Amino acid sequence: MNQDNKHENFFDAWAIYKKVIENNYMYHGEIIRAVKEKLSDKKSLFILDLGCGDSYVISNSIVPEQLTNYLGIDISESALDFSKQNLINHKANIAHIAGDLLFESVKLNSKFDVVMAGYSIHHLDTEEKDTCFSKISDLLTEQGVFIFYGLMSREEETAFEYNTRACNIFKNDWRRMNEVEIEGITSHVMENDCPENNAFYLETWAKHGLVNIEKSFQDQNDLFVLYFIRK
Repeated sequence: MNQDNKHENFFDAWAIYKKVIENNYMYHGEIIRAVKEKLSDKKSLFILDLGCGDSYVISNSIVPEQLTNYLGIDISESALDFSKQNLINHKANIAHIAGDLLFESVKLNSKFDVVMAGYSIHHLDTEEKDTCFSKISDLLTEQGVFIFYGLMSREEETAFEYNTRACNIFKNDWRRMNEVEIEGITSHVMENDCPENNAFYLETWAKHGLVNIEKSFQDQNDLFVLYFIRK
């Protein structure tokens, strides 16, 4: 699996992660607004959060009364500790699994109203992504929604070309990050990230019965996207 200890070590650099969010470099603000709007009328939600990290997005997108059950999966135990704190006011059945998101998700048999995968699927290779999307389709209720936000390369761009372009943008535009922080981010990207293009996502989702696809957001640099996907 690609989601290894390097990912855990990156998340453990908590100050870097917080600065990325505080400066909205990866558009968490736009993502939260869109998710909040999409889920605003939903009640009794059973949510699966794949690569949940600290659950920052979902904890800021719903009110406690909306949530009945939550299961977060992440390889970083320190991230799960932060997730528990962010969800402390949600009086629902909160559970976490420390482990690889693909390995752990294929063992699940429950049905979920929401499956979220945010900035996590790009740590899987192409074949693993296919397997993961197939499982997500199986885990969704008939009216359920798959919320995907992550990396998306341009159509003719290789993963290496995307990562190189992204790192150059980070170095030039993420000006509130210092040199050491940028070096940590770019090293992580070049060693771990496996972005795919729009055609791959659309074809793979459709292959697994995920055919109701809404692109809600894409940034001006063609790096990050947000989709809402249903059967």
